[in-house]
Amino acid sequence: MTMTDSRGVPVSCDDRVLIDDVEAAHEATLSYVGSSVDDVVALLADSPGFVMGHCFAAGMLTQAMEIRIVDIPFSRAIVAFCKGRCRKIVDLLLPIRYHTQYLGGSHAHSTNQN
Repeated sequence: MTMTDSRGVPVSCDDRVLIDDVEAAHEATLSYVGSSVDDVVALLADSPGFVMGHCFAAGMLTQAMEIRIVDIPFSRAIVAFCKGRCRKIVDLLLPIRYHTQYLGGSHAHSTNQN
C-alpha cells in the first residue's frame, strides 16, 4: 500500500514516522516557529529515496537566503507576541518596517504601480 502525506498525496517513502516528522517540520516552518534545515536533513539521512523530503529541505535552504533580511526579526516578533511582550514586538518590527515585502507571497497587494 502506498503511503500518503497529510494531504493524501502519495509519497516515495514507506516510513510513517519519517513522513510525520517531515510534516511536523513543514508545519513548524510555515508557522515561523522552528525546524531547521539541519533537522530535516538529519531525518532524511537514512531515507535517500524520500524525494519530497529532499525537495522540502531544498526549499528551506532557498527560503533561508531571505531570512537574514526580514524573517529572523519577524519570527522573533511572533515569539514575543506569543509571550505577550509588546515592547519587544515594536523593537523588532520598527527597524524592518520598510522591508516587509521580502517576506514573500504575492505582490498583488502592492501599492507601488511602477
